[in-house]
Amino acid sequence: MTEPDRPPEPHDDLRYPDARPLRRLQLATVALIVIAALVTLLSGSRPAEVRWGTLIGLVALIAVVLWATRRRRRTRAAAPDGRNPRNPGE
Repeated sequence: MTEPDRPPEPHDDLRYPDARPLRRLQLATVALIVIAALVTLLSGSRPAEVRWGTLIGLVALIAVVLWATRRRRRTRAAAPDGRNPRNPGE
């Protein structure tokens, strides 16, 4: 049985940009955050309040990132038939 001819999707020729430069930028940002946090946490000349504030800020940042990525993964996993949940036409 063959499928009936369908009109082409409106976004069939859509090309996405290369994500590698953005990934490098993200990795560089993460590296800078980690270095700054390590210097702040391991420095003996900083007041204890600064070290605790840095630690609390890092924990909050990690929690927000995990929450955001968990929610996104759950949305992808719930997609029926392998379709893209963000694009109903796919």
